[in-house]
Amino acid sequence: MNAVDTPPDPLAVTTLLWIVLGVVLPVLAVCATAFAKISVVLGALRGGLGNPDMLPLPVMSGLAAVLALVVMLPVGRQALEAAGEVRPDAVGAAQAVERAWPVWDGWLSQHTKPEDEATVRATRPALAPAVPPSPSDDLTPAERVLAFMLTELTAAFQMAVAVLLPFLIVDLLVSNTLTVLGFAMLSPQVVALPFKLLLFVAVGGWGLLVRGLAHG
Repeated sequence: MNAVDTPPDPLAVTTLLWIVLGVVLPVLAVCATAFAKISVVLGALRGGLGNPDMLPLPVMSGLAAVLALVVMLPVGRQALEAAGEVRPDAVGAAQAVERAWPVWDGWLSQHTKPEDEATVRATRPALAPAVPPSPSDDLTPAERVLAFMLTELTAAFQMAVAVLLPFLIVDLLVSNTLTVLGFAMLSPQVVALPFKLLLFVAVGGWGLLVRGLAHG
């Protein structure tokens, strides 16, 4: 007796879809939002202070998540409006993502440098040499996210240098002063920490960081 093909169980398909979304969405939350850049800059601040206890990892992660949420809230609202009503099944979720993606893609494109897009396009022949080039110059969603990440990491490193340089100058001044005074046994990091905090507060460091991350 021949086996009869039966259609897949809708509940199983929906469950599988939500499992996939549960895996993919956290990755997209890091790679397709401002979270990565904010985390790198705050990590540079944490390292520049020279004392990780002054900015514990849970505090840094929470601050990065809140800042990323504030930055991404407007585009998130537009994407939800474009998605419209979502039916609780696999087809409905796929259609909602398809409607919402152009909004997100526009935001990613707006914050991606043309040279990074060109870099990603240049990788196509190396990644898929057997596939003929597409006549369309549009980036796929994965390529769009990759180009966006290149731009964000470059901007994050530039901001990290601006954060670290003043702390480096304080470290050098404190280290040289301790050596001249004959206090070589004292730890320069311990002595420099109050001066770093004083400098950061005096210039309004948190305000500068928030404005730079929000508009950078």
